Amino acid sequence: MEINPSNEDFTQQPHHKIPPTIVLNPSDDMKIMQEEIFGPVLPVKTYKDVSEPVNYINSKDRPLGLYYFGEDNAEKEFVLENTTSGGVTVNDVISHIQMEDLPFGGVGPSGMGSYHGYDGFKEFSHAKAVYKQSKLNLINWLVLYLLQKKEDKASA
Repeated sequence: MEINPSNEDFTQQPHHKIPPTIVLNPSDDMKIMQEEIFGPVLPVKTYKDVSEPVNYINSKDRPLGLYYFGEDNAEKEFVLENTTSGGVTVNDVISHIQMEDLPFGGVGPSGMGSYHGYDGFKEFSHAKAVYKQSKLNLINWLVLYLLQKKEDKASA
């Protein structure tokens, strides 16, 4: 695992930063595989059959983001239909967060609900139901009631 691929000297900089880093085939006991990642670090696991990553994803808490890379439409659909996550980006990372008209949020431990765009408006709003009976409707009910009473008297 290469933490500093460009060999930058971080001690000579006024700020702390981590360069974009890929961690290839991390083990499950590594923190990067146990906690949500909020930084430019991307764990990448390899597989032989698409059912392997789907089973792996489903054996863990629901992820905030899921990233699928590939051109096989059937494989992509299999992943999308058989996993649950806060959001999915295909052939890129993090882009689903940038799209303001797409809902963004987690499922389960990674959060509940969504925000951004219309979904965010609905999430943080309260729709108040108001029903008002119209006079015309009351008249119809009264007419039906009186007709029913008249029929009841006629059949008695």
